[in-house]
Amino acid sequence: VSALLQQRERLGADAIARAIELLDGAARIEVFAVGPYRPVADDAAARLLHLGLPAVAATDPSTLAARAAALGPGQVALLLS
Repeated sequence: VSALLQQRERLGADAIARAIELLDGAARIEVFAVGPYRPVADDAAARLLHLGLPAVAATDPSTLAARAAALGPGQVALLLS
């Protein structure tokens, strides 16, 4: 929880509210991650799906660029690092 509060202070409430709006209104959410963050992307996508948001984890390094290039209006990329 303290890490979330620190990021809220660092980014500002307006930026976080905008990110939430983008995720909530997205036609599709691609959660991108590689290496040790792949399970985190899988978990994030599953949690977003549980909230009723159209999310998928994109963790295969050979397809990341193509998947990112395929994103269009109304679609969101969530990058984990």
